Amino acid sequence: MSALARTFKIGGDLEVNRLGFGAMRLAGKGIWGEPKDPDEAKRVLKRAVALGVNFIDTADSYGPDISEQLIGGTLSLFPKDSWSQRKPG
Repeated sequence: MSALARTFKIGGDLEVNRLGFGAMRLAGKGIWGEPKDPDEAKRVLKRAVALGVNFIDTADSYGPDISEQLIGGTLSLFPKDSWSQRKPG
């Protein structure tokens, strides 16, 4: 049995680590509004990137727009090539 690759390409050009982060739960209860503890949400995002996550699955309907605002604001200090925020389709 062969080992799984640690990375793969999305769309032929975006190389990401196999382990990503789903941002749906960053928003408030029921995926609406601000999270109960925005600072904790920011800590989770920073820790995920520190652990090697470079692909964050999000959508503008989470919050709405809350998860994307948290991600952009929190990770703007990280080098842009260290993470990617996308929701294709």
